[in-house]
Amino acid sequence: MGKDTYKLIFSMLLILSVQTQAYAGKHSADEKNLPYWPAGIISVDSRYAVLVEKSSQKLFFYRVTRDEVELIKKYSCSTGKVHGDKSVRGDRKTPEGVYFIRKLYADEQLPSRYGVMAFVLDFPNYLDKSNGKGGNGIWIHGLDRPLLPYDSKGCIALTNDDIMELKSYIKLYDTPVIIEEKITFETPLQIKRQREEVMRLLNRWENSWEEKSLEQYVNCYSHTRFKPDKTKWSQWKQHKKSLNNKYKFIDVDIKNLSILKSGKTYVVSFLQDYESDRFSSSGFKKLFLQANSENLKIVGEDWIKATAYTPGHDGSSVSEERKLIRFLNRWITLWENKKTDLYMGCYSKAFNSEGRGWKQWKQYKSKVNSNNRIIKVSVIKPRILIHGDDATVTFIQKYVSDTYTDYGLKRIGLLKEKGSWKIISEGWEPI
Repeated sequence: MGKDTYKLIFSMLLILSVQTQAYAGKHSADEKNLPYWPAGIISVDSRYAVLVEKSSQKLFFYRVTRDEVELIKKYSCSTGKVHGDKSVRGDRKTPEGVYFIRKLYADEQLPSRYGVMAFVLDFPNYLDKSNGKGGNGIWIHGLDRPLLPYDSKGCIALTNDDIMELKSYIKLYDTPVIIEEKITFETPLQIKRQREEVMRLLNRWENSWEEKSLEQYVNCYSHTRFKPDKTKWSQWKQHKKSLNNKYKFIDVDIKNLSILKSGKTYVVSFLQDYESDRFSSSGFKKLFLQANSENLKIVGEDWIKATAYTPGHDGSSVSEERKLIRFLNRWITLWENKKTDLYMGCYSKAFNSEGRGWKQWKQYKSKVNSNNRIIKVSVIKPRILIHGDDATVTFIQKYVSDTYTDYGLKRIGLLKEKGSWKIISEGWEPI
């Protein structure tokens, strides 16, 4: 055989070797252009991901960073007695898709056949229901008997020792579980391109929501595939419009972001903190994305209120950013209601703006309030920068009163005094 033939055979063997060892360990720089990255893991902030491959009866536990995936452990498992994707209750098939663990049962809470531990998956999810899949009660659990392949009623079974080892890494509504017939792999470059495409849509969705740009916001959704809960598209759009008109500002904070993929569907999950001047909420959000012609669109979404689950972080504490958003809300409300004394309680005695100190500012505001019957203030896209006990908040401000209207960029300097934020400076410029 010639040199070219040997080179071809060597290249084929190298690719086959990487693919067959794709579950193992870290990868060298020479392998970066080869497909070793599990195609279902696009990005995971939670650091860990579980992949179940039905064809090999294996569960793979990965550590994930932005630039690397590393197999931590490979476990033997058992899936449903009947092959194929789950479709109806009692079909003894294991579902395929992206799921999260929503509950944990310990030994004393379980019948003996489930072993010492069980993780409850959130099957069926929004996509499963929209595709007509039925059934529930899909768990990852231990056993009180020897582990055999294809021996469950649809759950994923592990030995008791293995599930106890896995438990120390699992966080509810945080650690993703991807179930596939056969795991496929892509290059890091392919993963990076997909991550960037998803992030472009996610940023556009978040920004248009905060900016109350209705047409840009609804354009992030598929008009033909997205089915608003218990309502029609036109009613859902009108509802969003009414909220935009009702709220003076909207602030959306995204944490613990994961981007996963099953087939042609991306599942984007995160902890969402929502704040407006009249409503606030925290919860676990999932967006389901599919390509519409050439562009990704949201085809489904679901949300679980924070009180309904134990998140992977300390959800009891309120961040300083949240406190500042709530401070901003109170400040605007007092401003609009012309409650001058309470309004000035938001300001530090050391306040100074354009040569006006605290007393001069109070006199100025009192005069403005007495000359106007109505004052309306809208805040668009607040941006918060915190450095210890100092903070800066910038936003687009629309001001309307009986005698004056303006639209510009507002900048507020704040200082924490005795544990509470106070305004120490203000600046504004037209745009």
